[in-house]
Amino acid sequence: SNIYTAYAPRSLPFSAPAHPADIVEPYSLSIADLPPIQHDLRPLLARMNTNALSGLQLESIGQACDRHSAPFHGDYRLGFFIGDGTGVGKGRQCAAVMFDSMIHGRRRHLWVSASSDLLEDAQRDFHDIGCPIRVVNAVKA
Repeated sequence: SNIYTAYAPRSLPFSAPAHPADIVEPYSLSIADLPPIQHDLRPLLARMNTNALSGLQLESIGQACDRHSAPFHGDYRLGFFIGDGTGVGKGRQCAAVMFDSMIHGRRRHLWVSASSDLLEDAQRDFHDIGCPIRVVNAVKA
């Protein structure tokens, strides 16, 4: 039996480009169903450069937006953890989730990074998906 299997989006309600890299997941996870995406991604897709994201990334964005759309004890929102490995595109996924939140009227976004060296990467991620959010480095060196 295989320990790993190729990853393919399972909960995305539309077709999307394949991821440029080969992505695998443990076989035991591949047989688990993901919850169907309830969040309407059409407003986001209409305003962004969809060629910048793969189906795998769009699936994570949809799952994250589902969580953020669910109210939790009043004005709070539920969170979502993206645990993808290096090079999968977590930055673009975070940028797209923030863009979706902006489209839906949520104006406060906080991106915390371990290194200020990643500021240019965040700016590039927002630019590449066509998001107008301006990245501000509020840390004083």
